[in-house]
Amino acid sequence: MTRKEFNKIVKKTLYKYQYSCKFKNRDYNDVVIKLYIPFFKIKNVFGISHPIYRMHLNIFFKKNNGSFKFCKLEGKRDLYTNKEAAIRYCHSHRTKITDSNEFKDFCLGSAFFNCDNIKTEMQFKFFISVLFNYLACEDLDGVPYIKIQNINNLNLYNLESLYNTFSINKELINKLIDFADISVKNSEIKLSFTNLKSVDFP
Repeated sequence: MTRKEFNKIVKKTLYKYQYSCKFKNRDYNDVVIKLYIPFFKIKNVFGISHPIYRMHLNIFFKKNNGSFKFCKLEGKRDLYTNKEAAIRYCHSHRTKITDSNEFKDFCLGSAFFNCDNIKTEMQFKFFISVLFNYLACEDLDGVPYIKIQNINNLNLYNLESLYNTFSINKELINKLIDFADISVKNSEIKLSFTNLKSVDFP
């Protein structure tokens, strides 16, 4: 598969999403797909679910003998709820968010075992299906960094202690003004999100 053919397949598969596909280095052997997902829900086998807002992904591939090998997945978000920020939750299978909120690797385990060599459009679509299924499922056997039940069971923080939890929280509260209605009642931040659409997973 050539670089042009790979680009065409990516475009046909991800046309509904905000993404970019860039080939790195002089030989165009390293590829990164930057994918933005505005909203989806993660769920575990016990039926516990949790909303994930504004996820940015970097999906890395390496070209090898006409095929593209999946190498690494990293991500970050630019929106966290008050409870997520308090315990630094980004995703169950990604390390805790830091003050700088940089991209961090996901712990993949065996989730992408059959996605090593992508040569056709069908194989790439299969890979994207595996990716979205991975993002939407909390694998309790995979020992999540933070379980979603811990977020749901978190006691409410008062506004002052929440605001001072760590620096990204302050940036978050300021950013929310642009696209969320914020009110404070009984020391809890109330968020009413607008312009957020659920992703249609394959």
